[in-house]
Amino acid sequence: QRLALCGVHAVNNLLQRPVYSKRDFDTACEDLQPNSAVFNTHRSMFGLGNYDVNVVAIMLERQHHSVQWHDRRTPLVANDLENNLAGILLNVASDGFVSRLFHGRHWIALLYSNKDGVWVNLDSKLASPHVLGSHEDCARLLNRRDGSDNDSHILLVTKSE
Repeated sequence: QRLALCGVHAVNNLLQRPVYSKRDFDTACEDLQPNSAVFNTHRSMFGLGNYDVNVVAIMLERQHHSVQWHDRRTPLVANDLENNLAGILLNVASDGFVSRLFHGRHWIALLYSNKDGVWVNLDSKLASPHVLGSHEDCARLLNRRDGSDNDSHILLVTKSE
């Protein structure tokens, strides 16, 4: 990953092909907030990325996917993950001093492999995909409330009919 383009990487990873670029995401930001080329609340003020959920949702909708925010007060169960999900996007607090200083967040895509029967973490910061396990394993991981996981947001992504 380069710059703060994890939103672009996470969406492309979830779609399993390089559909979007930084320019596409920047255009969506400008569509959401016209006449704000310098300071746009939907991305980093430095133009490095760090796109918000509105931009990520729009980009997925353009590919016929819908996004549903999961309320973390209700635990996920395996059935929640079996219901025709295209994948899961996590938005977590970034680590590192500079990221924390600017309230940086990081997007991570999780994808279910029908072939292998496991959920896979496609985090762009990892050197390679990381196997999470079954629906039950993934639900257990997503329900954790320890450490920095308290500030994570879970988006369930489905393919629209």
